[in-house]
Amino acid sequence: MSVQSRKVAAIIQARMSSSRLPGKVLRPLAGMPVLEHVVRRMARAETVDTVAIATSTDPSDDALERFADGLGIPCIRGPLDNVLERFVLAAEALQADVVIRVTGDAPLVDPRLTDLMVRAMVEADADFVDLQTGGLVSDEGYTPMSRRALDRLAAEHGDHPAAREHVSGYRRVDPGFGRTLDLPLHEDRGVEGARLSVDTPDDLAFMEALYAALEVPAPEAEMTEVLALLRRRPDLLAINGHVRQKSVDHRGLSVLIRCDGGAGLGLGHVRRCLAVAERLRDEQGAVVHVAVIRDAAAAALFAERDFRVHRPASGNADGIAAGAEAAWLRDLAASHRHQAILLDVRTGLTATQVEGLRGTGRVVAVLDDPSPRRLVADLAFYPPPAPEDAPGTLDWTGYRGRLQAGWQWMPLARSFSAPRPDSGPACRSGGVLLSLGGADPEGLAPRAVAALRDLPALAWLELIAGPAVPWLAEAAAMEDGPVTVRRGCDNLAPLLDRAALAVIGFGVTAYEAAARGRASILLCRSDADLATAGRFAEAGIAALVDLRRRDWAAEAASQAATLLADPDGLAAMGERAAALVDGRGASRIAACLAEAVRHLPMAQPA
Repeated sequence: MSVQSRKVAAIIQARMSSSRLPGKVLRPLAGMPVLEHVVRRMARAETVDTVAIATSTDPSDDALERFADGLGIPCIRGPLDNVLERFVLAAEALQADVVIRVTGDAPLVDPRLTDLMVRAMVEADADFVDLQTGGLVSDEGYTPMSRRALDRLAAEHGDHPAAREHVSGYRRVDPGFGRTLDLPLHEDRGVEGARLSVDTPDDLAFMEALYAALEVPAPEAEMTEVLALLRRRPDLLAINGHVRQKSVDHRGLSVLIRCDGGAGLGLGHVRRCLAVAERLRDEQGAVVHVAVIRDAAAAALFAERDFRVHRPASGNADGIAAGAEAAWLRDLAASHRHQAILLDVRTGLTATQVEGLRGTGRVVAVLDDPSPRRLVADLAFYPPPAPEDAPGTLDWTGYRGRLQAGWQWMPLARSFSAPRPDSGPACRSGGVLLSLGGADPEGLAPRAVAALRDLPALAWLELIAGPAVPWLAEAAAMEDGPVTVRRGCDNLAPLLDRAALAVIGFGVTAYEAAARGRASILLCRSDADLATAGRFAEAGIAALVDLRRRDWAAEAASQAATLLADPDGLAAMGERAAALVDGRGASRIAACLAEAVRHLPMAQPA
């Protein structure tokens, strides 16, 4: 049997409602939509007679039909929740004898290898092909199969979740299904840790880095050249090496995060929830939605990271009534089938209302919540001080959930868990990083700059201007001599790495500095801040200043002068800090939530 006697159709599955990165197939990569990469590369295969897109009838996928029309290729539409049926419909419409299942998120599909696989499969009258290389195969996103195998799969196993969602991937559940040809391949097709599909923003960033390094136009990146590049530049693998590939038997996880932040509340709540959201998506394969009421700035930060954000129609700067908030969350969780809800709020939401959310058969967790809500949550996550170590602050009597408290549970962005450079040179640099938080609602930064700029040992002072600070218009006037104002800084890790000392308004940045091995002076706004920051001082990793004192700026300058005069002492403080805060708290929280959804009886949504 020859390929010439068989009609071969490359059917590309695609939808706009992909769970971890909605609309990913039409996102630009090297100036061309990801899906167009796939179409044009498949069209180069000599064995392929036609290339088509199989998408759903959901209105969100109308854009894909328009895209196909623009390229002049067929678009076959079927059920949103049944990929297998879409392939059956497409194979029938195209009268295909051989089907190549192609995923629309794999922009490096290889037409040369496609031809090799199709010819060998047809000549052997097999149903599938498995490449035998003696090592790894990094190719992703394309699998030839016979039409008879596709029809049989639909007839015999059409209700199996692996068949409905992954089509040919069903063979991982039933390896004996169909006739499989083992095809020896005398070339190295793999690099350990390479992810060559687009499922998250970091996957897309990785692909952009590949094209930039290869210096070729889209879609001309040859697979052999990509693999050679990754062997020369293994550092590129770190861009998306943390992203978990969903398995065929992956059980979906859907989480709703309720969080506010902005000019009044600060952005610490947003930053830590964003860290958890990214770990849920990238490491646990979760669909994550975010519910924001009070501040558009908070909503924008989540949206910029490609999370779906919900805001109530009645929301404003003062929020909404607690009863309305509870009903809104309940409706969101029901309509989007969220299996877990993580609350990081300071609203009037009551314990009874939270218990109502929990009573719907979902896991409810709280993050650093001092209110009675914590006592009805299934999971409670707290950075230090551990509540049991803070007499008189939190009483956990009668709590029957799972309490996770301590330094290791502070959620930080991924950059703060990356390997740290040697702190010795930085601690001798005389550099100071100053941050009063993303909002600095009291406008304290100018006064702090005035007190710190003339320190004898100061080499430079870098002030972080968060997106909600009230003094942004004055920033240019502060930039003089050793002072620089850094605007729009998304990642403090590299700035902390080169500073000798951090002067920080107490909050999430205090933990970020510790994770990068930096001693700090913590500026505290309240008794609660002083109590929590006191744990940093007890551990010998920070000094404290009470912002309510009239001479706070002079005290901060005095503390800074003392610390900068002792670089070895600064380095020792930093090492103690890094030993306490490893930066992996967000990963722990994400894993704990996923485990709760998998194993607790309450975690099965109605």
